[in-house]
Amino acid sequence: MAKDVFKTWKDEQDIYGRVSVSSMKKYLEKKNLNKLRKKLSYYLSDAQTLAGMFDPELSSLLNDYKIPSNKELEKQFEKLYVMLEGDVEEFISYIAENSLESKRINSVEKKQGVNAVVKKYTDIFDFLFNQEDEDKKDELLFTIANRFFEYCFYPETFKKFKKLLLDPDYHPIIRLFYSIIWTNLAEVGWQHWNAQTLMDLRTHADKGKQVVYVAGGTDVYQLIKHGIYNIRVIDPLLPSQPKYYSQGWDWFIKGKGDKNGVGEQVSVRFGNKKIIMKRAGFKKTGKSFSLELSTSKKVTIEESVTTWDLYDTNKKLLGKLIFDRRLTNQDDFNYSANKTVLISFNELYFIAAPKKQDGWGINPHKFDDRLKLVVKQLESPVSKQVVCNVRYEVKQTEFAFISLGSCVD
Repeated sequence: MAKDVFKTWKDEQDIYGRVSVSSMKKYLEKKNLNKLRKKLSYYLSDAQTLAGMFDPELSSLLNDYKIPSNKELEKQFEKLYVMLEGDVEEFISYIAENSLESKRINSVEKKQGVNAVVKKYTDIFDFLFNQEDEDKKDELLFTIANRFFEYCFYPETFKKFKKLLLDPDYHPIIRLFYSIIWTNLAEVGWQHWNAQTLMDLRTHADKGKQVVYVAGGTDVYQLIKHGIYNIRVIDPLLPSQPKYYSQGWDWFIKGKGDKNGVGEQVSVRFGNKKIIMKRAGFKKTGKSFSLELSTSKKVTIEESVTTWDLYDTNKKLLGKLIFDRRLTNQDDFNYSANKTVLISFNELYFIAAPKKQDGWGINPHKFDDRLKLVVKQLESPVSKQVVCNVRYEVKQTEFAFISLGSCVD
């Protein structure tokens, strides 16, 4: 059973580090450039938007629906890679000057559906970073999504981002940023990990801190594999969410028989380590919660706490994996020197958003200034100010496009 439960994570989950965006230059060999030129013909329907990525000479070709030469493409691609590597603000200024700051494009995009706009920009970036190694391309886009998110919401540049929100001419650029962020960190990236996040969590665990994974489902394979053994997962584990848990997820919560599986023991391999998991406890709290699922079905679920002891092959107790089946609340984000709060990128949106905008009723303005949230997909920890900046964006009315968190219930 344990082998089946972790199969989804082992087969489909990737770990991405921050890679050099400018390293993409080495893939611009003649063979690949020829493929790119052929692929470019598919993007000419969005010629003006694509032209906004390039210098005027190349832009004029695209606006005339002409295919540039390999030499022209290589020169322009390298310029973009260097800017995306070194200075996001320079990249914004560059594409703004080349017409992506445009009343016409903004007017067109406001009339288009969100999916069409997202597809346009993700297609363009797939084109810019096209190469035979799909994993390398995904890692590059994951890196760029991190850089875009940092520019939009981290304190150093948030004031500059707010100015873009207030200027409709710049909204196409924000839609570009959001399309890359949402696609690579939420829609596709929801299951993947940032390598730096796992290293940071291991450091916290080595200091004796418990990792409290809010809305973590059964996503604990990489944590255990990386030597993180004291874990508390707080999650309602809704029956409408099996895609986001794993096959047989309910086995984690409750076993069979009069003892609800207490005493059950399984041996699981995590990379080159074998860990013995023993169900040490299961108890109902006497409380329950009710809610309406995405299927429109109303359910009432009993709260429970399940504890697994984790041992090595020498029967040494390594730590405890606890599943706290309930809805999260404000207290879960209280600061403690003995815990590290972990969330996924999607959930960052739901703790930032007000309740009337699909939020969970969490108020980040009440967070302790010392609190640093570790986000599964983000390289850098998230401070109280970052979450409040996301909340500001959710509540503002000047710009409306896509919610950066996907609703997954």
